[in-house]
Amino acid sequence: MILSPLLLSHLLTLHRVIDALSEKGREDALRMTLDILSSGFKPDDALPDAYSYLRRNFVRITGLIDDNLSNEDFSASQCAAMLGLSDRYMRRVMAQFSVTFSSYIRKRRLECAADALRSRAFSRNSVTEIAASFGFSDPSYFARLFAKEYGRSPSEFRS
Repeated sequence: MILSPLLLSHLLTLHRVIDALSEKGREDALRMTLDILSSGFKPDDALPDAYSYLRRNFVRITGLIDDNLSNEDFSASQCAAMLGLSDRYMRRVMAQFSVTFSSYIRKRRLECAADALRSRAFSRNSVTEIAASFGFSDPSYFARLFAKEYGRSPSEFRS
């Protein structure tokens, strides 16, 4: 789909100011956006499903998180900026799938660490090295989270 110059300009402006708008301002912006969008479709055209946009953005967000699991400083703000989304919108997308940025990244890091602990490829790596390779700089914090998630320490899990 090629965006008209009017729609593109409107969306770029909206993206920059959405967090600063009042509730009334957001309603007006939504109404204007829908007016611009509806003028671009014939009555028989099917409008894109809003859920598919949410799902596509969720996949983009989680994919970028997965690509940055080893970066302990990777934040929600960085993720949103890298994807061209506002922090607020990104939080809404994640909430639609019943997860927060921090809970998702923590769970994925633990899953990957658990896979590494089971893997022969990491058999020569210490638990601390494995934890660090998945973004945990504090080994004791990693051990506490791991035990809470899997019911045993990383060393016991490995055995």
